[in-house]
Amino acid sequence: MVLPKPTIAAVNGDFFTPEGDPLGVEVSAGALRGTRSRPVFAWRPGHVPWVGPADWEGDSVRVGDWAVSDRAPAPDAEVVAGFPLLLQDGRTVGDLEVAARPEWAGERHPRTAVGMNSARTKLWLVVVDGRREGVSEGMSLPELAGLLRSLGVWTAVNLDGGGSSVMVIRGAAVSRPADPTGERAVANALVLKHDLSYCE
Repeated sequence: MVLPKPTIAAVNGDFFTPEGDPLGVEVSAGALRGTRSRPVFAWRPGHVPWVGPADWEGDSVRVGDWAVSDRAPAPDAEVVAGFPLLLQDGRTVGDLEVAARPEWAGERHPRTAVGMNSARTKLWLVVVDGRREGVSEGMSLPELAGLLRSLGVWTAVNLDGGGSSVMVIRGAAVSRPADPTGERAVANALVLKHDLSYCE
């Protein structure tokens, strides 16, 4: 994962097509791509960060109390999507796709998730290694939701997992990607940077 400086931490982002396009909405430096309404993590200076649905209103996508479109770009907005929403208001969201996708949702795999506390003042980036028998076998989505809840997370979304799951801290991978060849090229990432211009 090639990261901009000064990067504090990063995890892989959204699921993606064979062509490398994210499955959900992506906003990077204000540029919008994707049209599917999937849950997102969204951040923009001056607004409270958002984990939850992304709702389309014509050609604009609304996340929390702000919206972005190609007609009205928001240069400082960042949005990354995932699936499914794991926690909302501190509670598990439905059966977390276990009935519809039992092998993917109900079995243990490497996982990546992002979540926030109820006050939306603390952010969690979580990566669970997996597919390493006897070392780390991963988690099912219900197990992942339970872990997040135990950490105090109030709302959370699952990001791409499997061989895509990786966490990088200050330029070095601190997790063990599941692919035998190591880190996988991904469509996008959620990057936490140090920028004093956004600090109060």
